[in-house]
Amino acid sequence: MNTHSGTNGKTDMSGFHAGGGIANIAPESDRFWDDETYQDQLVRLILRDKEALEKCAGAKLVPEDFRPLRGMKNGRSRSIVSARALEHYEKYQEPLDTQARADVLDYAASISLGAQQIGDLKQYLIYLDKLKPAAPGSITEKVVRFKDQHNKAAAIQELTELQNAGRLTDDKWHDISDAALSGNTEPDKTLLEAPQWPLRPDWESPAYYGIAGEIVRAIDPFTEADPVAVLAQILAGFGCMVGHRPYLTLDADEHHTNFHVCLVGNTGEGRKGTALTRAKQVLAWIEPLFVRQRCFGGVASGQAMIKEVCDDLYRKDKEGNAVLIQAGAEDKRWLLVESEFGRTLTMCRAENSILSHVIREGFDSGNLRNTSIGTPLCATGAHISLVGHITPGELSSLIKNTTLHLNGFCNRILFLCCVKSKELRRGGQRAVPGWKAFQERLCTAYAWAKKVERVVWSESAMELWSTAGYDEVTRVHGNALDEITNRGNSIVPRLAAIQAVINGSRSREPGKALILRPHLEAALALWRYSVASARYIFGTAATLDPNGRKVLEVLEECGSASRSELSVKAFQNNDARRRLEAALSLLQRKGLVRVTEVKTAGRDREVWSRVAP
Repeated sequence: MNTHSGTNGKTDMSGFHAGGGIANIAPESDRFWDDETYQDQLVRLILRDKEALEKCAGAKLVPEDFRPLRGMKNGRSRSIVSARALEHYEKYQEPLDTQARADVLDYAASISLGAQQIGDLKQYLIYLDKLKPAAPGSITEKVVRFKDQHNKAAAIQELTELQNAGRLTDDKWHDISDAALSGNTEPDKTLLEAPQWPLRPDWESPAYYGIAGEIVRAIDPFTEADPVAVLAQILAGFGCMVGHRPYLTLDADEHHTNFHVCLVGNTGEGRKGTALTRAKQVLAWIEPLFVRQRCFGGVASGQAMIKEVCDDLYRKDKEGNAVLIQAGAEDKRWLLVESEFGRTLTMCRAENSILSHVIREGFDSGNLRNTSIGTPLCATGAHISLVGHITPGELSSLIKNTTLHLNGFCNRILFLCCVKSKELRRGGQRAVPGWKAFQERLCTAYAWAKKVERVVWSESAMELWSTAGYDEVTRVHGNALDEITNRGNSIVPRLAAIQAVINGSRSREPGKALILRPHLEAALALWRYSVASARYIFGTAATLDPNGRKVLEVLEECGSASRSELSVKAFQNNDARRRLEAALSLLQRKGLVRVTEVKTAGRDREVWSRVAP
């Protein structure tokens, strides 16, 4: 993306100096949609200049006109600052001006922005303070053209993202194109209220720190798998392979390098299995036997799960001597891979099932017990990491009307949305460039990690955790999302500990791994994406909007219906097109409805039906 008004594609800093900022000249380009200098000048004006605000209001400038586009350096920060400025003016008819910094940062905290994004906001506000604006008229006179260009570019971006995610229908293409080309850019409020598919961390994100991130980058050009899905499963697998010896102390509790993760994506589009295959490929570079023998699923019950990692079982004979009647597990590490995680959830819901309890204890301590009278089993020091795969609709429907989100089961799982990253029509490539060098580094880190006894914090990491990280992961959202995301204070330190051991971060004290600040930043970045994923999967109140419920009620009653039938039966043709589009879009993303094309003598007919829970 362009970031200036010149012609060479690079930012022109010739007018910038420490004492003053950018020279008082207007941008000369007629291309505004990716001209960040013009947009920064415009934001500075609407922060401070009432006359400019009045002209912008006349041009119907709205926060949506600053929606970030791909490749923009300050897109998110600019979007937040402009939105606060325009909302303040609409309410008080005055510019935000000197209140800008406090207002913007308070707002950022209220929407749970991470420490890195808040830092970016602060830097952007400092930059705006130093920026010398062009003549106001030279900026405001171009607002209408800016709006038109930006909204067309935003439409192209939205169409591309829908196409990549496999969710672009003919009707959606026509609606987005019509809005962009006709200038009807007012956002559909019902659509904005629906939880949106989270944006995957880009390659600049700290989530891809260290050797795990380097490997994911190397693999990415040759696979359709979601890079976040590959990354999470590599970390889960490596943390499980290390075993139960290393631990991190939080309060009086010992936290080990195991964690649970669930990949959530639509069938065929999520590429969940593809991501698992890539992760196993990497883990096999280190310990092939572990991948063959200790990465499996198919658990039928909590008792069966304990048996897989149990201790030796003894009974006393008539003389009172202990007799071994069942040998325990030789290897208590277990990467529990449930590619049909819906089946696991169904078993957890069964009456008298202890499966959810055992999975919880597998996360917490690894000390498992079945106290049945027949054959009591016990497992101590089991080291279990769970990897689940499921669709959004199935997950939402199975969790709804259960206590699984209330009893501490769901909040021990890192839910991550995933979708195929690209289309490789000729297939990918199994070989990973530079894999031997990666293998050598991983094997060296693994051999050392097996000897580590404790994981400790560096001063810089602890400073970040205590001043920002802890507050971020324990923040109360005030809705059903809290029940899913309120164990970040356990999960994030574990992720940081895994980053420390996989990257061979050694403390000066023998037998100790050291969490550095970048390790914690990587963990927090992955956590933020999981919160965004949970918000999409479960919704801000774990319920559908009223329009979605009406559509589902009609489909459950009729079995199937066309768009025109849904318009009449669900909305009585009252603003039906907009409401129906919003409802069908949300229901389809959640995997609750499906559409089929029925051939007719004229135009093909869309028929919508309910997906069985």
